[in-house]
Amino acid sequence: MIVGFIGAGKMGEALIAGMISKKVFPEDRIIACAPSEETRVRVGNTYGIKTCETAEEMSRHADVLVLAVKPKHVPDVFAQKLEIKGKVLISVVAGLSLERLEKLAPGAKAVRVMPNHCCMVLEGAMGYACSPGLGCDDKKEVERMLSATGLAVEVPESEMDAITGIAGSSPAFMYMIIDAMADAGVLNGLSRK
Repeated sequence: MIVGFIGAGKMGEALIAGMISKKVFPEDRIIACAPSEETRVRVGNTYGIKTCETAEEMSRHADVLVLAVKPKHVPDVFAQKLEIKGKVLISVVAGLSLERLEKLAPGAKAVRVMPNHCCMVLEGAMGYACSPGLGCDDKKEVERMLSATGLAVEVPESEMDAITGIAGSSPAFMYMIIDAMADAGVLNGLSRK
């Protein structure tokens, strides 16, 4: 099986790193596409994976697709001729519902995931919801993939907005609190170091 990443930004890269470090997939079974040559070279050299420029090209080779782009780039991705019918399509795009994903990618077996920043250190916590077309074997594979970067729990899609607020966004608020504490220390005479 080959897993293809549509987008190799922070979240895509975190998932790639987790899958390789936890030996979920070897490097030769992962492909990533990114429009930026700089990103392709960096990710390819860092992880030893194959990269390509377009999602269309990558989709021809992958069995499972991970959509890891910013929400504003979703229409551009699906304007390409992707080979997705019958494939598992995992979306980590914030706010992209299963219903919308299934309209954009008819025939794909859709999964909606809300990971968090902590995935970058393999300590993430995420909820995911599956479309009815996903079989037991597909669900096991999705959980195995997502668990490479932390805790992954299947939830009903009706809970995904709450998961987004709590697991997806709250770590960033904690970072802000920690930063404010450091600022308070500096304000009171401590060096930032």
